[in-house]
Amino acid sequence: MERVHHDAVRAAAHFVRQRRDLLPERVVPANATQHAVLAIRLQDVFLQQNDQTGRTVIVAPDPQAVGEALRNRRGG
Repeated sequence: MERVHHDAVRAAAHFVRQRRDLLPERVVPANATQHAVLAIRLQDVFLQQNDQTGRTVIVAPDPQAVGEALRNRRGG
């Protein structure tokens, strides 16, 4: 896995751990495996292309963007 994607998964996992209160009840992970799967599913929300450099970078998304991503992903 490319380093930036690994970092995005870690950022998503941190978000899920710290902001559980913002997650819809149906997706709150009940165990470590579910937590990991949710972080992988959310990684794209934590990635953005830098227009100046063209590189993909990690961002701290608005919590509403995370909620929208969860609503747009079936089973997510």
